[in-house]
Amino acid sequence: MQIMLVYFGLPASGLNIDRLTAAVVALGLNSAAYSGEIFRAGIESIDKGTNGGCQGCGYDWKYGYEAHRFTSGFPCGNSPFS
Repeated sequence: MQIMLVYFGLPASGLNIDRLTAAVVALGLNSAAYSGEIFRAGIESIDKGTNGGCQGCGYDWKYGYEAHRFTSGFPCGNSPFS
């Protein structure tokens, strides 16, 4: 559906592209949205106490979030087509 929207919708707005470009653009946008949702869910899954724990140990708040985000989001985000 997204490929059809890009392939037929963009020429209707005045931007003419070929089939391969439309497919690459549509799949790229779909993959970017999918990956963004995975990493957003990874950030939201972090407990609120992580910030306080990092501050108590003298770390910046980014330290705790980065470590948890990659460990919770990477297993799902490494293969969106499987």
